[in-house]
Amino acid sequence: MLRQVHRAGHQVKASKVTVGTMLATGERVAEMTDEITTREALEVLGLADPSSVSRLVAEGHLTPARKLPGLTGAYLFHRADVEALAETRGAA
Repeated sequence: MLRQVHRAGHQVKASKVTVGTMLATGERVAEMTDEITTREALEVLGLADPSSVSRLVAEGHLTPARKLPGLTGAYLFHRADVEALAETRGAA
């Protein structure tokens, strides 16, 4: 499966992302095993617009695992948190 990893404003495609993988930015991936991007969170939640995830964060329904560096750094989310929210939204 081809994964996209966003780091420091750069997008890197890799067939396998593991701890210690060197990205094009010169940074090493510390731990990406359970972190997903906003785009992946959209898929899990069944949403289409990235602003929907930003709204869920602003309203406190979803907490990012971390924010990548920079003023417009992307959010990364724990897959389990996103899946739990998807179940809650599906049951509502």
